[in-house]
Amino acid sequence: MNFSVTSSNLARYGVATGFSGLALFLSLFLENISQNNPFLFFFIAVTLSVWYGGLGPGILATVLAVISVNYFFLSAGALFPSHLDLIRLLIFTAAATLISYQNHQRRTAAHALQEARDQLEVILNGVTDGIIAQNATSPRPLFANQAAAHLTGYDSPAAMVAAPVNELTKGVDFWDKDGNLLADDSLPNSCALKEGVSSKKVVRARSSQTGEERWLIFSSTPVFNTKGRVRMAITILRDTTEQQKAQQVREESAQHLHDMLDNLLNFVWVV
Repeated sequence: MNFSVTSSNLARYGVATGFSGLALFLSLFLENISQNNPFLFFFIAVTLSVWYGGLGPGILATVLAVISVNYFFLSAGALFPSHLDLIRLLIFTAAATLISYQNHQRRTAAHALQEARDQLEVILNGVTDGIIAQNATSPRPLFANQAAAHLTGYDSPAAMVAAPVNELTKGVDFWDKDGNLLADDSLPNSCALKEGVSSKKVVRARSSQTGEERWLIFSSTPVFNTKGRVRMAITILRDTTEQQKAQQVREESAQHLHDMLDNLLNFVWVV
């Protein structure tokens, strides 16, 4: 573990050194361009060093740039720069440091955001309810968890997100409680996206491939932008198959008991 971290650090600082060397080469090779602005290629080297390696490599690239520009372009081989050249070097150092700091902050924020997304994805994939986020401009899902993929006939969330829009519900048919096939535009997610209203339906989902049927509570809620327009819809699919089966057993038992009582009463009446 320590070896890999050390190797990573060496690579980051080595790349910064390489960028600085390349900047020096280009400045010397294209002297007619760099003579008026000797810091041009070194600004690029600093930016690339921070982008690749972070704040430390950016500072290293800045130090190497100051030494290179001072020795090869400003002081004509002298060790110390003149007062005017010193001011130019200080301005470059301040600007390069600011670039390094801003890029470092951007990298840190992007890394933190990615970590938060990864953690949220792990949490949502552990939820038993299916969760789908759809963009208003394109019905293709922005996000789907593992349960949503399973309930809609996909092998994985990635396969569901990558599916063409016209095939999004191809793997499953939705029926209402009375056995009527539901059109796509009558489902709650369509109402949320097109009409901006929350809705909920109890549906029976039937897999087109296996014929397996499951009862679902299909609910969708719109999410609005600052202008009050629908930005996306969040859909939750809750599997209630076991509850429906239990309810059906209770209803059948109640009916059976009712029939027995009717038969008993009829028997007593006859007697």
